[in-house]
Amino acid sequence: GATGATGATGATGATGATGATGAAGADGFNAGFVFSSTGALSITSGTHRMYASAACVITNVIASVGVAPTGAAIRVDVNKNGTTIFTTQANRPNIAGGSFADTSSAPAVTSLAANDYLTVDIDAVGSTIPGADLVVQIVVTKP
Repeated sequence: GATGATGATGATGATGATGATGAAGADGFNAGFVFSSTGALSITSGTHRMYASAACVITNVIASVGVAPTGAAIRVDVNKNGTTIFTTQANRPNIAGGSFADTSSAPAVTSLAANDYLTVDIDAVGSTIPGADLVVQIVVTKP
């Protein structure tokens, strides 16, 4: 014989138990201050102040150039409220002759309070080609 008609759909079942909460993710907060100098570099004391809008911690200073120095290295210094954050001067960002960056320069002074300011000095440049188009990134995170 022929198949009969389909019956009515039954009632929806109860909702299952809620699953476990996943692990907390990383904060993801990563910001910074950026100083740039366009063109050929020269030795200079920083006068442009970059102010912290909130408390933060400096985790790294990265220096890079578009034109590599030759004959000598580029060396920069970062100052907090007029005083270096690199109490060990050998730890200042240093871009070697023929290189384009120094990506790991951890300062000794790392805390910034709201309204502290940073400046960047160019302490040394290449002796044959000084280097050009400098960018200094001061990487910070929440305290």
